[in-house]
Amino acid sequence: MRIGILGGTFNPIHNTHIKLATESMAQLGLDKVIFITSASPPHKAVEHGVDDEVRHRMVELAIKDISHFEASRIELDRRGKSYTYYTIVELKKKYPNSELFFIVGGDSIDYIEQWHRADELLRLCSFAVYPRGDVAGEYLQKRCEWLERVYGAVCYVLDVCGDEVSSTVVRRLVAEGDDIKGLVPKAVEEFILSSRIYKGDKNG
Repeated sequence: MRIGILGGTFNPIHNTHIKLATESMAQLGLDKVIFITSASPPHKAVEHGVDDEVRHRMVELAIKDISHFEASRIELDRRGKSYTYYTIVELKKKYPNSELFFIVGGDSIDYIEQWHRADELLRLCSFAVYPRGDVAGEYLQKRCEWLERVYGAVCYVLDVCGDEVSSTVVRRLVAEGDDIKGLVPKAVEEFILSSRIYKGDKNG
């Protein structure tokens, strides 16, 4: 099997996450994509006091009707810092005969050498990188070629934009009482509005 891995705080999950997974499947011929809710990302805090279980529940709601998408608790159950290296090691044991593709934004791949056990991680799985922020596809192609040359990594550049929606924007709109229709899956929108998370969060 060819399996995509899409991790994040998903605070909340939104339609660009779904698009990234869908395009990754199409462009790389993946059999499925696993969405992994981060418990405690090493490079940033989970903001705005949203419980881990709430974030993961939104992931489950977002993909419940999409075949070949799966929500994983692997990092929530492990607790501690969500180092990608340990997640990939666990998934390699679970899917020993599969090729894993870690889906990651160009802004993150730009400093991946600083990640925990990066030299090993870069050889453990393939990487599917999408343009994001100021990091464009042409630069990413050169970056991937360098990672392949120096670390022996296998790296693909996806033809998809990762900036159409952000969790920060969704949180701010909810806090201000504005509409988020079309920015998040309908089930997630209903959950956010009914549970009143992000309400009054004026800082986004």
